[in-house]
Amino acid sequence: MPVKKFILSAGFFRKQHKMKTKEAVKHYGGQRGLCEALGLKSRQAISAWGEKPPIQRQFQLEVLTNGVLRADRQSDYRPDASVSNT
Repeated sequence: MPVKKFILSAGFFRKQHKMKTKEAVKHYGGQRGLCEALGLKSRQAISAWGEKPPIQRQFQLEVLTNGVLRADRQSDYRPDASVSNT
C-alpha cells in the first residue's frame, strides 16, 4: 500500500473531536480500501455504521493509521463514566 502524506488542519485536533465514518472512508480512498484494511468481507458492514464507526473499530483505525484518525474518548461510550459514587 502506498504511503500517503496528510496535511491536517488546526481544527482536526480540537478537544471534542469525534471520528466520522466519512473520514475513515476518505483516508482509505473508499469503502473497499477501508474494508481491506479492517479485514471485512463486505462493504455493507461499513454502511451499517452510520455517522460514527463503533468504538472498537475507532481504536483499531487509530492504530492502523498511526494516530492520523483518532478514536473518540468521550464518556458517551463509557456507561460507567456517568455513575456517581455519592
